[in-house]
Amino acid sequence: MSKIDQENIQRATLSLAIINADALSVKDLMRECEVYNIATSHFTELKELVASIQGNPNAIPDIVLIEQASPKAYDDLPAFNESIREHLTVSRKRPLQLSYSDDQTLEAKLVAAKAKVDAFLEKPIKCHQLVEKLDEMIFTHNEDPLRIMIVDDTLSSCTVIATILEDAGMNTLVILNPKHAFSMLDVFQPDLVLIDLYMPEISGSELARAIRYYPKYDYLSLVFISSEEDVTKQMEALESGADDFLIKSIPATALAVSIEAKAKRSRYFGSQNVKDNLTGLYHYNYCYDRLFHRMERAQRNNLPLAVAFLSVDNFKQINDHYGHTIGDAVLRVIAHILQHRLRKSDIIGRNIGVGFFIIMPDTSEQAAFAILDNLRDNFSRVQHECQLDGSSPEPPKQTPSFKSTLSASIACFPKYKTVNDLISAAESGLTSSSPGDMSETCNKVTLA
Repeated sequence: MSKIDQENIQRATLSLAIINADALSVKDLMRECEVYNIATSHFTELKELVASIQGNPNAIPDIVLIEQASPKAYDDLPAFNESIREHLTVSRKRPLQLSYSDDQTLEAKLVAAKAKVDAFLEKPIKCHQLVEKLDEMIFTHNEDPLRIMIVDDTLSSCTVIATILEDAGMNTLVILNPKHAFSMLDVFQPDLVLIDLYMPEISGSELARAIRYYPKYDYLSLVFISSEEDVTKQMEALESGADDFLIKSIPATALAVSIEAKAKRSRYFGSQNVKDNLTGLYHYNYCYDRLFHRMERAQRNNLPLAVAFLSVDNFKQINDHYGHTIGDAVLRVIAHILQHRLRKSDIIGRNIGVGFFIIMPDTSEQAAFAILDNLRDNFSRVQHECQLDGSSPEPPKQTPSFKSTLSASIACFPKYKTVNDLISAAESGLTSSSPGDMSETCNKVTLA
């Protein structure tokens, strides 16, 4: 296995600290979290966690889950936040802080809100519900750095702004001639365009208005940045279709926070056109388009590239016995496992029917097999709950929970030289477990 495969075979493990007086009550939750690549630790009180990270910043968890047994559950939260403050950076954010309780009244939620926790869940807490919430809060739009296009005819101004945003973890592209902005929109695919109001030949207002003429950029956030302090002129500029107006004298931190928030929102709405409503994964057509870009890069740099298709074995039987609602839940479980165990650079999509489409750059055949076989094994250990919702055509004959399996097929470049050859080879390996197939469970990974 190559060095690049060894270092990047899967996403880094998330760490979850559970604050709960009874370790036995969360034993199943801790075990199930392993499937989603989440390492758990248990503390009976929050102050135990505070003590464990003193002098050891590596012990700071990514997520803290607190049982709200009483309002005193949060007494040590300020001490925890203070103890980690000096270790927070652009790449290391404050840990997500969640709480859960069997008390779902408004009063209980206000207690949590006063403690400024990020989410409030219901007890007993189920692993799949926790994972869905984490995915909603953590994994957004393939986690690529936000892309900001800066259009300003003054190089010194662009340089200052670009440095501030890049220090905050964003990628920037500087355009000095506004005419060139149009040709770079499709190439750079920005999440936000930051535009100087006063430029020769094409003003910022004219540029913003022209961008809005293209329906495909309706979601794109446009923000003016200028030294213009006349509120009337600012309002006139916003009428061109921009979303906000910032003054160039804005403090660096405020600029970075404002741009990040707007760019995230822009990316979210832009993704809705290319993502599947059920799983939150990309549509097949989006993946197909991105595969051409990844193939060009692989060919240009002589790097390996793997494409994989996954399918749930005997999925029709699951729908027949448990109903389509349970079948949909099974698909969401796979989506969550993929998002937690694959790398940021991998592109994950929903294929037609019950399949999934994965693009793995810089991944050899051997590494891809190891990744997918690990995914297959983890999914096979998940217990799916089968609560009836009326959509099942017949009463279930099985126990209240069941396990399922999946099969996968992998094709790699340079063995297959074109995008269509890669896809055809990978799809052919799933013929025996295609949607609706009633054959015996395959539960295996094959190489094309």
